[in-house]
Formats: sequence, C-alpha cells, structure tokens
Amino acid sequence: MTQEQLDKMRECVTHAKIDAKTVKVTCCDGDDLEGFVEFVSDEDRDAIFKVVSSNNPTKYRRGTSYLVRWDDIVDFQELK
Repeated sequence: MTQEQLDKMRECVTHAKIDAKTVKVTCCDGDDLEGFVEFVSDEDRDAIFKVVSSNNPTKYRRGTSYLVRWDDIVDFQELK
C-alpha cells in the first residue's frame, strides 16, 4: 500500500452513517473486501473494516468487522 493510499484510507474513516464512504481493499492473499473503514491505527499499523461484500464469503461475513494489517493490503480504493 502506498503512502497516498494510506492517507486516503485515513480520510475514509466512517464517523457516522451519513459520511460513510465505501472502499475496496485487496489483500496479498487475493481476498477483496468491500465495505467501510471504521478505524486506522498508526501505532499498530492496521485498520478495522466493516465488510459489505467479499470474494471469500466463507472467511468474511457481511456486516462483520475485521482487523487487517497494513502489510497485508496491496491495494486500497475509494469506490464511487
């Protein structure tokens, strides 16, 4: 993940449903997650995402929040 993508992820943190921005995270294991950024930890170098959809539904359930380490993210995009 680039510094630009990391900065964008911080901007997308959801503070309320009104300002929720849908994002897509691609992980190094090939998992694609679409949902919302709930929290970004600079100290722990990870983020919490609430999943709306995934290409691996046996691992990621809709409506559930997951911690993803920055090192495991290969791409981050804000969806329009």
